[in-house]
Amino acid sequence: MSELEPHLLVSLLAAGIGVIFGIAMEQSRFCLLSGVRDQVLTRRSPKLGMYMAALAVTVIAAQLLAITGYVDLDESIYRADTLSLGGLIGGGLIFGIGAVLTRGCVSRLTVLSATGNLRAVVVLMVVGISAYATLRGLLYYPRDLLQSSTSFTTPIATLDAAFASLGIGDTLARLVPALLIAAAALAFAVRAIRNPLLWVAAIVIGLTIAAGWVATGYVGADDFDPQPVESLTFTAPVADTILYAMTYTGATIKFGIALLLGTLVGSFLSALVGGRLKLQGFEAPRQLARYMTGGALMGFGGVTALGCSIGQGLTGVSTLSIGSLIALASIAGGMALGIRLLDARGGVNEMGGEAAPFSI
Repeated sequence: MSELEPHLLVSLLAAGIGVIFGIAMEQSRFCLLSGVRDQVLTRRSPKLGMYMAALAVTVIAAQLLAITGYVDLDESIYRADTLSLGGLIGGGLIFGIGAVLTRGCVSRLTVLSATGNLRAVVVLMVVGISAYATLRGLLYYPRDLLQSSTSFTTPIATLDAAFASLGIGDTLARLVPALLIAAAALAFAVRAIRNPLLWVAAIVIGLTIAAGWVATGYVGADDFDPQPVESLTFTAPVADTILYAMTYTGATIKFGIALLLGTLVGSFLSALVGGRLKLQGFEAPRQLARYMTGGALMGFGGVTALGCSIGQGLTGVSTLSIGSLIALASIAGGMALGIRLLDARGGVNEMGGEAAPFSI
């Protein structure tokens, strides 16, 4: 066994996972928002196909880990028996609209920050401040009202629980919904993806989610110092990383912080090798206002919905959580709504003069 303390060992693994994730993200430009935009505007979206392929991989991998007993996914926050429809739906919609305003969700902004995009850096700072204010500050009260007023407890909070209620054994109750999700996702991906390299990137990204479960749920399952069972997510870790930077001497590194730092390193190295490092900034004050507004919405929405397009959309859904499926649908719906309202007027961004399709 390693002589490192469990939280340090898990954090080192998280950093390594983040490096791989960052490289795959930067190389492929993986982004749910870009996928939804292409689907809404052109009805053909290789990037949405990539997202679906990654979803299929991570759902199957996570459930195999659970079935074989390597990871107890019941310990994750996503499989709690309390659902908050207001938080999941409202937070998801708010997050999706915020992503449209900033031209990228939090994971994509993290990658772009490492490549020299100063717009992304500013937005991440706003996301972090907004997220922390939602967790513990002034925005806690509207978040709590939205969540608590619509919360209820149910014995069927996951798809496997729903199948088990039909008298199906535990193993089949996990396998059947996992295979159904994977089959539907792959059916879309096969029609959308033509470039084999996009398949490779999607598979790698899906496997990083599974690796996160192994790092926290297996390696981190220490008898004396068990680590929280979690995997990739980005909204709350942005807030945690900012706080960690300010309180380093009295703070303890966590999985999400190390993951974020690793993602920045991986993205930077990928862009450096590919010659894609380039400083970019804001072009107009109104553009800055738009991006800051979007960042604030993503920070609030991501915390309220208990995750982002990666945290709920891939990590959460991989646990077969019904709440995560609701959150993912709400995030995608908020993105589609925002695209229709903000980006479908001939492709001109009045905030900065950019032409669609947009990159941040």
